[in-house]
Amino acid sequence: MCAAIEAVKKAGVVFAVDFGERYVDVNQKVKLALDNGRLGKMILGDMRMKWYRTQEYYDGGYPPGWRKRTITEGGSAANQAVHFIDLLQW
Repeated sequence: MCAAIEAVKKAGVVFAVDFGERYVDVNQKVKLALDNGRLGKMILGDMRMKWYRTQEYYDGGYPPGWRKRTITEGGSAANQAVHFIDLLQW
């Protein structure tokens, strides 16, 4: 079992991942249209992520500076692009 899941069970707390892009109005509308078959069968997805992050974003966080290090934030795919990867699979 995953060490994080074991720690959560032991601590008796909730462990969750927030994929906030699912709650953006236009994304909800696209999902509803797909679910209702209004757009046909989806056979291919493409993603272009145009997020800009200031240096302050990378310097901040808790603990400060964690976003700068691949060992703590996992790189841009794990920290930022994962939200759009989630949309494609959702």
